Amino acid sequence: MPDLSSSATCEFGISRLLTGELRQTLFNLLSNASKFTEKGTVTLRVSHPAHDSDPLTYNFVATDTGIGMTPEQLGKLFQAFEQAEKSTSTKYGGTGLGLAISRKFCQLMGGDITVTSEAGKGSTFTVTLPAQVKEPKTSPDSIPPIPGE
Repeated sequence: MPDLSSSATCEFGISRLLTGELRQTLFNLLSNASKFTEKGTVTLRVSHPAHDSDPLTYNFVATDTGIGMTPEQLGKLFQAFEQAEKSTSTKYGGTGLGLAISRKFCQLMGGDITVTSEAGKGSTFTVTLPAQVKEPKTSPDSIPPIPGE
């Protein structure tokens, strides 16, 4: 049984940002963080950084103290149907589509997802979105293709 604690902090109202695509992205990030953290913490922090160059952005930061990833694993992380390692899908399940789709959703809304990680220490995924998100128009081009089709 995992020994996991979680927390979330947000100091302002963000309900207008919580589109279905953002909810799905945050759900995916937090599910992955929980899946890969057997003992430790999973945290979601929402901030509205006051940068002179871009004051109208929000950051959604999902941090875990799980297994982390190597630089090689990070290099293929957002590719459709890729897992960090071949043994990952056997041990933890999943198809390798969640992060690819989540990144595409964020890009369609005018933002992106970035990640930092260290093997054995955990990962931090940051979703950066403009305060006025674009309403994504899902099209066949916005969803990763299925190999062989």
